[in-house]
Amino acid sequence: MIRSAKNFTSLLIGSVGSRLLGFMVTVYLARILDVSGFGKISFALAVFSFGLILTNPGLLLLGTREVAKKKEKIGEYLPTIVVLRLLLALFAFLLILSLLIFLPKSQDTKVLIFFYSLSLFAQVFLLEWFYQGIEEMEYIGISRLSVFFFYLPLVFLFVKGSQKILWVPLFWLIGNIAASLFLIFIFRKRFGTIRLRFNPSLLLPLLKKSLPLGLAAIMIQIYLYFDTLLLGFFKGDESVGWYSAAYKLVFFVLLLDRIFTETLFPLIVRYYQESQEKLKILLKRYAKIIVSLVLPIGVGGTLLASPIMNLVYGSQYEKGVFVFQILIWVVTLSSITSVYGFGLIGCGREKKYTFAITIGTIANILLNLVIIPLYGLVGAAWVKLFSEGIMFALMVIQFEKIVQIQFWKYIPKPFLAAISMGLLIHFLRDLHPLFLIFVGCITYPILLFLIRGFAIEEISILRRR
Repeated sequence: MIRSAKNFTSLLIGSVGSRLLGFMVTVYLARILDVSGFGKISFALAVFSFGLILTNPGLLLLGTREVAKKKEKIGEYLPTIVVLRLLLALFAFLLILSLLIFLPKSQDTKVLIFFYSLSLFAQVFLLEWFYQGIEEMEYIGISRLSVFFFYLPLVFLFVKGSQKILWVPLFWLIGNIAASLFLIFIFRKRFGTIRLRFNPSLLLPLLKKSLPLGLAAIMIQIYLYFDTLLLGFFKGDESVGWYSAAYKLVFFVLLLDRIFTETLFPLIVRYYQESQEKLKILLKRYAKIIVSLVLPIGVGGTLLASPIMNLVYGSQYEKGVFVFQILIWVVTLSSITSVYGFGLIGCGREKKYTFAITIGTIANILLNLVIIPLYGLVGAAWVKLFSEGIMFALMVIQFEKIVQIQFWKYIPKPFLAAISMGLLIHFLRDLHPLFLIFVGCITYPILLFLIRGFAIEEISILRRR
């Protein structure tokens, strides 16, 4: 467990630092660009994200799982996965270039998409999946920080308005190249030179194994960004700007959940092979932590949406407040869903996981095609919440057949503490939002402790872990 604690701490520092730095850049761009310009950046990133997923048809998660199970196979898996991703990146890049010809958007937006697409090749050599598999995540933390050591100062120094908007994706490319070079340097120092070679005998089994995860990854990208693309086509750049501002602020909250899942995934794989009882204990404890963390975030975010949006972005993004209030519950639900999603993958139930993601994404696509033209960004937020609920329900049904976590047992006490915290925040609502957030952060754990939502023994165990 010492290694798990070290991995968690490393990811915590790296991910919190990179997310904070990235969020600073997002806020700066949202303020320095007009709403329309910020919308163009967000639309271009959405297109890039679809290209990025073509370079990873489930290969990274599969690679992590296979390395975690068979560390002696490093020399076989890593070169083959990198070469395959390089070919897929070239295909994705050419596909995006072809689509730009017919895309009914401004020239600035098309150039932004082109520049962002160059980062597809840098992402190929970002070996985070490998270090996650061998459970040496301190390197992942450093690489994530290194992106912003370059990206953030370059943006702050050279982007002073919408006329410099085209520099943003190029600075992002420089940051990604730096992170990839760092991980390659560490690999060479530890394991020797990466000898890229194409192994056909390993290629087909890899593609076959990764197909369910690849389909799920594509579905997830569609689920995450289809609403942004559709808003860009039907409602224009300003709607994308308002929606993206709320979306990025809300999903910043997913940071802690993602750190937990990245840290625990190799353990899930190992425990499933070694002991069902150890796996059950691990996931129950994880579920209890996540539920206790996300419920107060949902309640507090709903109450403080308007002052937070105004504090971070300014009054020009006021139309994103209601979107924020809806999406904060998407994050709450998504965090609990991740317990079951990573559990299914770690236990070799990729097809069950993919089925849940696919059904939720299909519902998201069909509903957005109807709702967004009628109700715009608010409709898109409601569709996101409904789609997340579908995925959540399907994953719970499937995973409870393997290990019974029964997360609902952990809801009543955190919910009671969160509601009590919310009443206090509402009573003090005229005070500064940062002070109210501080009050919530102090009040909630005290209330949870008083009603024995966490026992002293459990806190002691968590501290040791």
